[in-house]
Amino acid sequence: MFEEERNLLNEIDDEMKKLFIKRQKVVLKIAEKKFAEGLNIEDRKREEEMLKRLSADIKDEELCKAYILFLKEVISLSKAYQARHIEELKKAE
Repeated sequence: MFEEERNLLNEIDDEMKKLFIKRQKVVLKIAEKKFAEGLNIEDRKREEEMLKRLSADIKDEELCKAYILFLKEVISLSKAYQARHIEELKKAE
C-alpha cells in the first residue's frame, strides 16, 4: 500500500545515517582541536548562527520549528560525543 513511499523513506534514512556518521567523524576532529587548545565544547554563538543559517529558507513555520528541534538534538548528540572523546584524551595523557 505504501511500499513506494516506505522505500523512499528507507533510502533517505540510509543517506541520513551516512551523513550522520560523516558528521560525527568531523566532530571528533574538532574535539581534538578544542582539547589541544583548551577550548570549551559548547559554542553557543556558533550554534545559534548554524540554526539561523540552516532554517532561514524554510517557509513552513511548523516544519521550520521541527527542523530546529532536529538540529538542536544533533548538536546535543555531537557535544556529548565530543565530551566522551575528550575524556578519553585526558585519560591518555
